[in-house]
Amino acid sequence: WSSDVCSSDLIKLPKGLDITVIQELSPTVKEYIRARGVNPEKVKGFVTNNGSVVIVAGKHIDAKDVESTVAHEVIGHLGVEQTLGKAGMNKLVNHIIKQEGGVMELAGKMGVWEDAYGAYAAALKSGKTKEEAQADAVREMIAHVEEQRPYKGSAAKLKEFIRAVVG
Repeated sequence: WSSDVCSSDLIKLPKGLDITVIQELSPTVKEYIRARGVNPEKVKGFVTNNGSVVIVAGKHIDAKDVESTVAHEVIGHLGVEQTLGKAGMNKLVNHIIKQEGGVMELAGKMGVWEDAYGAYAAALKSGKTKEEAQADAVREMIAHVEEQRPYKGSAAKLKEFIRAVVG
């Protein structure tokens, strides 16, 4: 799939959002991703430390696939983090961790156990603490749930997700 799909009118993005589309990951970026315990061959997109979204066009098969990745990165990662803020996100993570069964049981119920566990294992492999790894698993769980939901609009999807998690 080529990078031109990402600039089409098929995907409506918030104004001011910085999205970069690349055809493939450079060797340097692959090494950076690998050092964080993640297999770069499975990366379709990511959010940089400064909040920019990068979409890897060559990893997508069609526009719907790109749309799912954009939802994952923009709504599931950026949107939740920006809407809740650091304190709110920490509160949500702690609430999920303290529930019976914790993060992994909730991820299993939401159909994203593999993704959450992969984030958890990658975080531990990269040297993060158990608590930091659980927080990464929660973030990835949220992002994978969002990529699977039909489009409703960012605010509605976020509200629905938070209700599902905390009641």
